Amino acid sequence: MEIYLVPTDFSQTSINAAKYAAQQSTQTSPSKIILLHSYYVSEYETLLPSADFTITTPEYIIAETEKRGKTLEDLKVTISELAGVNCIVETHISAFPVIRAVHNAISDYEPTLVVIGTNGGDLDNSDLGSNALVISKTSPIPVLVVPPQVRWQQIKRVVLACDLKKVKEVIPLKSLKKIFDTSSPVQLLVLNICKDSQNLDESEHSALQEILAEFNPQYFFREHTNVLQGIVEFTKEQHAQIVIALPKKYSFFTGLLHTSLTEQLADHLSIPVLLLKDN
Repeated sequence: MEIYLVPTDFSQTSINAAKYAAQQSTQTSPSKIILLHSYYVSEYETLLPSADFTITTPEYIIAETEKRGKTLEDLKVTISELAGVNCIVETHISAFPVIRAVHNAISDYEPTLVVIGTNGGDLDNSDLGSNALVISKTSPIPVLVVPPQVRWQQIKRVVLACDLKKVKEVIPLKSLKKIFDTSSPVQLLVLNICKDSQNLDESEHSALQEILAEFNPQYFFREHTNVLQGIVEFTKEQHAQIVIALPKKYSFFTGLLHTSLTEQLADHLSIPVLLLKDN
């Protein structure tokens, strides 16, 4: 059973990601979308007055939780209207901070994919969007990072950015199959960015072809001194709808989740970035 987990803080960034997930469900057919909202009140907030000299009382927390629950249910109606026919939309409010709330939900509901919006250069002051990189880094399952300006398009062409180093360890094939069925019409474009094409490892290339044979991909080799720019240029040239990154030890995305490269990709591209992991 395929499940999408979609954290939301009701910002435009997160609502856009939820709408993207719903429309994507019409193509990939998950059985369920879970809208997750985190409402965390620290002990500090219950003891000391805020800037406007109010204290967060238990009564206030109950009322605010009910208010947010109503907003979440309203969002559920919107998302249900966009989702696939057989896709159920559920809601959950967590009293934990957003990152812990996401991890708890992953443990409780065992989703296939986390779909989250990123602020990028948007002025939308989204706490969730600012945490997108941390969630992407720490999530044990694949994460689809949706830039704020992205609108869903049917997935026809997907770029898999991959180097040729220990490909059997780098590519999480099971996750790839869960998200993109090998029988679907999606065209997989495997891109290798290198500084010198003469140094390509033929044995690793053969191993890569063997691993991805079921997807019948096309292979592209480009020389570029800047990995990010090379990916951006190729993706726009190929009119792809998603870029897949492999944040593994031997991938050329080694530093992906320790720097802002994920956000840079999302900022430079008008399409989502899928961080593919074993789950």
